[in-house]
Amino acid sequence: MGSAETVFVEFTAAPEYVAVARRVAEVIGARAGLSPVRLEELQIAVSEVCNRLVNAAQADPGRAHSVSLRFRIDAGAVVAEVGARSTALEQTLRLLLDEEFPLYLMRRLVDRVERFQSQEGPGLRLIKGRSPRGEQNGSLP
Repeated sequence: MGSAETVFVEFTAAPEYVAVARRVAEVIGARAGLSPVRLEELQIAVSEVCNRLVNAAQADPGRAHSVSLRFRIDAGAVVAEVGARSTALEQTLRLLLDEEFPLYLMRRLVDRVERFQSQEGPGLRLIKGRSPRGEQNGSLP
């Protein structure tokens, strides 16, 4: 692949749409050539973040909440960026990696996890290398 491929999805923060996020992660990971195990790890990581955002939205009823996902296939990795549109969900994203269990889980499932700030607000970037950590030639983007 010469240049990075990108897919963007935005959905209402409702439980039934977490399956959509998981399915998109599956399609992108398969397109990138992830092994079945690495593909499932990416799906679980994306699902975990989306589930936490949906739970935060349900704790703040009566407001519009949405989750955004941007997937990018780079030469060496699949990059999933999760963002949110509402104050409650943005706060959840900011604090997600401060909790012991989510941080441990993310580090076990993806090769790198990091917070980022964009014009739209805070986000969480999940990076899954196309090869296992010990087999990569060079570093991740």
